[in-house]
Amino acid sequence: MNHKAPSTAGKNAAVRAVHTMRPELAHLVRLASSRVDGAGGARTVKITVADYQKAAGFDLADAAEAVQALIRRQISAGGEGRSEINWLEKYELYDSGRASLVFSIQALPYLHALKI
Repeated sequence: MNHKAPSTAGKNAAVRAVHTMRPELAHLVRLASSRVDGAGGARTVKITVADYQKAAGFDLADAAEAVQALIRRQISAGGEGRSEINWLEKYELYDSGRASLVFSIQALPYLHALKI
């Protein structure tokens, strides 16, 4: 599945969106963007609390809160008009300390832009 790459303004919108997030939420998006395949269309990213904690030292409560907050966050993309793009389509939290995040199709190019 091929997705249209965001314009430079769109890439900047993704970076701006991440920079305005709380640190635990921004860390989650950066971690997910390092694992998502923007070109191939894979939208599901599986993350463990250990993965989440490794780089930033956040705990299980921080991870769960960040996942739940990300479903309510959007990317504001400009251009000729203005659009709001949801980061996540859905998520699942497991008692074992894992999370499965399904990113919206529209967010994939932005996640891929963050990788670059």
